[in-house]
Amino acid sequence: MIYPDVFKQFMDHNGNLKETLINDDVQGLLSLYEASHMRIHDEEILEETLTFTTTHLESLLPNLTNNSLKVQVTEAFKSAYS
Repeated sequence: MIYPDVFKQFMDHNGNLKETLINDDVQGLLSLYEASHMRIHDEEILEETLTFTTTHLESLLPNLTNNSLKVQVTEAFKSAYS
């Protein structure tokens, strides 16, 4: 079980996910994406995390130069949608 409060450390003072997550650590963003799939219905923080990470991973994917990381992101998307 994932407790939604764990995700609060990734929030800014306005309650939004920190934009610095996008540029600082793609692997960390991927980990957040994968963890957000452990949500149950109506867990708002996890729903927001899933939307945020999906949007940003999709935009970063075409420009990833690390092939291993590119494969990890692609596989994470495949398993999420299957």
